[in-house]
Amino acid sequence: METIYQYSISQVEQQNQVLPTTHLLACDCFIFHLDFTHQLKLCFPQDLNIPLNSIQESFFVPFDVFFSHTQETIQTVLSGSGVSMDFVHVLLPEVHSFAMEVAQEPANAGPRIVPLVLAVLAVTPFDDRDQIERAIMESGQVFNPVPAAKSSIAGLKKVKIDNLSVTKECSICLEEFSAGLEVVLMPCSHLYHKDCIVEWLKRSHLCPYCRFKLPT
Repeated sequence: METIYQYSISQVEQQNQVLPTTHLLACDCFIFHLDFTHQLKLCFPQDLNIPLNSIQESFFVPFDVFFSHTQETIQTVLSGSGVSMDFVHVLLPEVHSFAMEVAQEPANAGPRIVPLVLAVLAVTPFDDRDQIERAIMESGQVFNPVPAAKSSIAGLKKVKIDNLSVTKECSICLEEFSAGLEVVLMPCSHLYHKDCIVEWLKRSHLCPYCRFKLPT
């Protein structure tokens, strides 16, 4: 599911604010205060918001730089948030329009610092019901095995077990092998009792351990 963005742009009062030393410059400047939050919203089995990322940063930008490079400025402000370019394009006109209104207010005449707050809440929904339902559906599918060719079964190699540390039991009947016992060696190198694997291959051409396919 796609991330959903909520945002607002507002001007804040300068009372009790500690401004950077750059406010001494004889130019009009914005200070963009970014308040960014990213949450993961679990939709199943219950609604739950999990915080993923939070950013609070400030960016000092002269008016002329912002209005001549609005997109680049917003991208810089949001560079650490991971928001999509589609969201940046949606955000641009409103931020540019609001900043222009603030800059043209008569009360803000003269060289000044204008603090703006850009608040962004990103919510990424996560609903794994589709995955669960698909797994249930697949687990309920009927498996129609295809028997192995008789020539494939007749051609299986027979070997005697010398080293029990390699294979200790037949994975069909789960009985342990004994030293010197003659067993069947599948082309995939898995060992089985002869009667076990022959009966198995009469019903399915797949190795019961690794799903190796014998000719049908």
